[in-house]
Amino acid sequence: MHDLNDWNSKKVPVPPRALRSYLLDCPNSVVEITSATTFLNFWIRGAVRKSRIQHQKFAGLKRNIPTEISTPRLYIAGCLAALVCFCVMESPAHNSYTGGYSGAPGTSSCASSCHATTAGTLTVGGFPTTYVPGQTYTVTILHSGGSKIINVNATTRIGTTAAIAGIFGAGTNSALFTGTDGGVYAGTHLVDSVKFQWTAPISGTGAVNFYLAGMQGTTTGSKSGQSTKITLAATESTTGVESIEPLPKVFALFSNYPNPFNPSTTISYQVPAAKHILLRVYDAAGHEVATLVDGMKEAGFHSARFDASKLSSGIYFARLTFDGKQRTKKLVLMK
Repeated sequence: MHDLNDWNSKKVPVPPRALRSYLLDCPNSVVEITSATTFLNFWIRGAVRKSRIQHQKFAGLKRNIPTEISTPRLYIAGCLAALVCFCVMESPAHNSYTGGYSGAPGTSSCASSCHATTAGTLTVGGFPTTYVPGQTYTVTILHSGGSKIINVNATTRIGTTAAIAGIFGAGTNSALFTGTDGGVYAGTHLVDSVKFQWTAPISGTGAVNFYLAGMQGTTTGSKSGQSTKITLAATESTTGVESIEPLPKVFALFSNYPNPFNPSTTISYQVPAAKHILLRVYDAAGHEVATLVDGMKEAGFHSARFDASKLSSGIYFARLTFDGKQRTKKLVLMK
């Protein structure tokens, strides 16, 4: 398939077949949709120019000309029809990409089948190995190295069927699938982690499988990078007591959300063992402006709220100290 940038450089109308092929090729960013809109504009303008030429030919000739050539209005009508088709295609194309690529039954896993070049480093925390019916769990997807998360697609199924299991709720850096897909995707791109809530299905549902397909990279328009495909299984608890969630294996400080922020933001981190934790915020000059955590924390995922309502706009740094090791992240306060 031609790259639409080739058509752009030539400043010529984009053939309808090329545009349609491009739209169906898993658009995964606003940049690509904007690009496609630009080239649709070139195509319409070219068709209008062609209609004017045909109109001039029609006016200068005495013999009959086929209707499809001699009527300029048909060209304009065709352009309007193409525009309508594009508008209709844009929305379901995005929904299909976010909702149909988790790797669950009835879907594909575009991250690993369309964009795979190297193995990804995504991990899942918080999804139970044994769930309590009706209980809500906070699930965290994060990368343990390599590039940031461009997109993830996650959903659950009852056993190996295509029936959705449970109810999803959007969280940090995540958004819900539209329609009846049932699941979440990365509502914010190029992030360190994605969080969402999953409420387990009713009693008697039985085994549930969790499916995730994700991609890492350096730009939202990238079509190649690190890819991860994960499937987890959870059994239904018959006693109402859930199994212990797997603990993190590494110490990590994640980017705050939102960032930039005003006036407050959430800073998340994980620790693999119960230790004394120190989380402080410094200004660009190295002066301490806030101590968010100073005490013992159990192994697992944690977060702290940073309120900067009394501080001026600028660059700040969050520093997490655990077992003699430190991690630092940049915060941007914009008032």
